[in-house]
Amino acid sequence: MILKNFTILYVEDSKVLREYMKNSLKPYVKEIYTANDGKEGLEQFVKIKPDIVITDINMPNIDGMQMSKMIKNSFKDTPIVLLTGFDEPENLKKAIMLGIDSFVSKPVKEEELIEILKSIALKLQNKMDAEKLKQMQLQQEKVNAFLILLKEIGHHWRQPLSAIMTIATSYELKKIGNCYNSIEEEINDINKIPEQITKLSNMLLAVEEIDFNKIKLEEIDKIIQISDPLY
Repeated sequence: MILKNFTILYVEDSKVLREYMKNSLKPYVKEIYTANDGKEGLEQFVKIKPDIVITDINMPNIDGMQMSKMIKNSFKDTPIVLLTGFDEPENLKKAIMLGIDSFVSKPVKEEELIEILKSIALKLQNKMDAEKLKQMQLQQEKVNAFLILLKEIGHHWRQPLSAIMTIATSYELKKIGNCYNSIEEEINDINKIPEQITKLSNMLLAVEEIDFNKIKLEEIDKIIQISDPLY
């Protein structure tokens, strides 16, 4: 059962009802925790971070509506089920405005509550699966980017001394072959040599500083950009 993947916090000031519902739901869920009012419910919530909260409305210290509001303010995606008769329309309106996920009338019917929890659990599972898929896609993008980066490294940095020699000899070959039309063109090529060697040096330093276990996808693109051909 899908509920077995999720934890529940059940908040109810009646000890009899609290223990009864705890025992009733325990076989269906991963773990169930209880609290006897909204104050203790908040303390438990912060401590255990349950996946789903079930709460009565009328309780001492902090009532269920106040507790739900505090939870939703910080953890808006946490599903909350309110247990109430909703005799007052104003309570229903407040609950809807708070983003309460579902309502169960008291006295609670165990089968009805379990079906509602299953529905909530399914939505949670779908959301988790979608997030996992997104992370897998991001990881695949990172792997693909790494492959591109490695190809660039292999192309430009496998023999850096050869690259430097190529930079230097490219000028010499042009000189021997009388490829320069003017002294200004020749001087311009000579001036480019330190710039090209500096770029190669910067590329090597950039690779040395890479922590491939921590690098982010967007940073790989920047590294690939600095590995553009030198010549």
